[in-house]
Formats: sequence, C-alpha cells, structure tokens
Amino acid sequence: PIVLSFTRQWQRDSILDIAIAENFRHFQVFWWNGPRLAPQIRKHGGTVLWQVGTPPQAQEAIDCGADILVLQGTEAGGQVRSPYNLRQLITGVQSQVG
Repeated sequence: PIVLSFTRQWQRDSILDIAIAENFRHFQVFWWNGPRLAPQIRKHGGTVLWQVGTPPQAQEAIDCGADILVLQGTEAGGQVRSPYNLRQLITGVQSQVG
C-alpha cells in the first residue's frame, strides 16, 4: 500500500479530495493537521497514521481517531521536534495510552 504524507499545516482540502477520489486510503498526518484531516479520511474508509513526538500528542491522536501512531524521537529530527529520544517516547506513550 502507498501512504500519502500530509505534512503542511493547512494542506488544501482539494488535495485530500483528489487522493480519495483516486482510491488512496492510507494517510499520515501530524498533530497540527490531524484533527482537521482525520475525520475526513476516516469518513471515506481511510487509515490514519499520526506522527507524534510526545505522550500528550499520542493521546490527542487516539482521541481524534488515529489508527496507527508513528513515534518520532529526537534521533529523527525534522518535523516533530520531540524532546524525547525514541526509547523515552515509547515508554511515555505506553504509559499514557497503553
């Protein structure tokens, strides 16, 4: 399966609409766009992969309908800017959400 990653905070809805119309069903979102995009993705039978960097972000992702959590610690750099290395993040997320 192909996963489309929506990394911009205000990704145009038309891009998601086109992707869904073309039968893409797996989407990665972040804490800044997930609350807005996840309901639309799930409404069309899609899978929501949600990238998080803290335990509270993981809880928010689950509360908003994430199907899969993508944990990114400090080793990865980039978009998430986690204050935790991956081992700490895994432990924290397990404590927060099980």
